[in-house]
Amino acid sequence: MITKLDRLGRSLEHLIDLSAQLQEQGVDLVVLDQGIDTSTAVGRMFFQILGAIAEFEHALMSERTLDGLAAARARGRTGGQKAKLTPRQAKIAREMYEEVGPDGRRLHTVARSPPSSASPARPSTATSPRCPMALTTSERPLT
Repeated sequence: MITKLDRLGRSLEHLIDLSAQLQEQGVDLVVLDQGIDTSTAVGRMFFQILGAIAEFEHALMSERTLDGLAAARARGRTGGQKAKLTPRQAKIAREMYEEVGPDGRRLHTVARSPPSSASPARPSTATSPRCPMALTTSERPLT
């Protein structure tokens, strides 16, 4: 017993296979919201028709989504989030990341978080002349 047919399977083929397996085991399928009962011939036919309609609706939605994305691209729109950094900021971050000291280790790193939320938070010790916000919490100016 299920409430909606689309909760049972992803495609018509899967629904029909599942229905056949259930019938082999002597189990009748009852869909409460859609009034389907596969213990009768009319119920089995209705089950297959609704499954075909659901698969058709899914295919239409996919096509419309792809058409909409193509139309947006043609208008110069792209999906996804806007860049968090400007090109200049990204270049500076990349340069800082690639800087190494005389010992071959990176000069700029990110402090690791404590292993659990129960541990007290440690202030950041990273400092850099290029990154004025990399001060410990006690050194940060109030704004």
